[in-house]
Amino acid sequence: MKKDWKKIGVILIVLLSFKIAYAASGQPFGGKITEAPDNQVKTKDDSTYTCKPENKTIVIKSFKGPTKYYIGETKSKTNKKESLGQWVLGRYNGTTTISCTNDVEPWDTITYQFNTIQVWGSW
Repeated sequence: MKKDWKKIGVILIVLLSFKIAYAASGQPFGGKITEAPDNQVKTKDDSTYTCKPENKTIVIKSFKGPTKYYIGETKSKTNKKESLGQWVLGRYNGTTTISCTNDVEPWDTITYQFNTIQVWGSW
């Protein structure tokens, strides 16, 4: 019985240390890619709008948390390019604003917020 409590204590300490590490370096995310790039921004970018920064986004059906992410210049740790149907895991921190400006009248600007990926991998 004492050994069981020791095992439980060790497991709790390990889990707590992972929680602290994630909190210090970003929030975890994971799920299956359903859009690569995000269709909402891609539709604007393919029309008369110019979107900055470039549309390097993914949308995932997630286990928990937000579902829209900006990849930016972050490369996959598994050296795979993002594509539909892939499973991804990683960490995100902060947000990136993508601004799409209409190049013809009316000259309006639409902005989108995406969670910024720090580290990710796919399989």
